[in-house]
Amino acid sequence: MSLENTTNSTDVREVNFDYVGLNEFLDLTVWLRDNKYGEVGGRSQDEKYMYESPDESHRVLLNNRERRITVIYETDKEKESSKLLAIIRSLKGVTEKPGAEK
Repeated sequence: MSLENTTNSTDVREVNFDYVGLNEFLDLTVWLRDNKYGEVGGRSQDEKYMYESPDESHRVLLNNRERRITVIYETDKEKESSKLLAIIRSLKGVTEKPGAEK
């Protein structure tokens, strides 16, 4: 199921993070690629990048200009998302935005 099709019974949750520098951005992009997340849309001049999981249930938006990471995932994929969120939370210089989880 694609994240764009959210009218079904599957809900989508969003979690936002801020990060300090380029190292966190690079560490996360390496992890995403190692875990078969594909880059959607190619390189961006406005420094925004999106990665999607192989089953299309998770998307990670990286906004390097604003130093923001947004994770969007289907709520029926909680187990898979917990690993991804734990990786992001473990990166030095990354802070979860309070109250951002929807």
